[in-house]
Amino acid sequence: MNPLTYLNEQGDFCLRNAQKYAGTYFNLVNEGGMMSCVTPWLAGDCKTDQNHFLLAPASMETLHESKATRNFWVLTKDEAPWSITGQSAAQAAQRASTQEEETILTGGLLWLGTERKQQKTALKAQTLSFVPSGKDR
Repeated sequence: MNPLTYLNEQGDFCLRNAQKYAGTYFNLVNEGGMMSCVTPWLAGDCKTDQNHFLLAPASMETLHESKATRNFWVLTKDEAPWSITGQSAAQAAQRASTQEEETILTGGLLWLGTERKQQKTALKAQTLSFVPSGKDR
C-alpha cells in the first residue's frame, strides 16, 4: 500500500507513519508575513522575517535534530508517560521495533494534522497546526 494518499482535488493528503520519512516538514504562512515550519513531531519555528522570531530559529537540519518540540503528555494509571508527538523514551524505543505506534499525518494548503494511537490503552490524540489566514502577524 502506498503510504501517501491524495484525498481530494485540492491536494489534501494523508501520509501513514510519517516518522519513517526523514526530512519531512511543512511550511505554514499567511498573507501578513507570518511564517512557520513544522515537522510531524511538532518541531519548528515561527517568525515574521529572518530577524524576528516567535520561537527559536530552525534550519532544515536542526528541525529534525532538536528535542525542543511542542508537546503534550498524558499520564495514566500504571502506564509510562505518553507523548502525543511520540517523544517519550518508550515511544523512541518502539520506533526501532515492530511495535511502533500507528501515526497518520494529514495536510493541505497551509495546514497540517497528526493523529497518533497508543495500542495498549487505546488512547488517540490529534493535533492541528496552521497559521491563521489574513494579514495579522
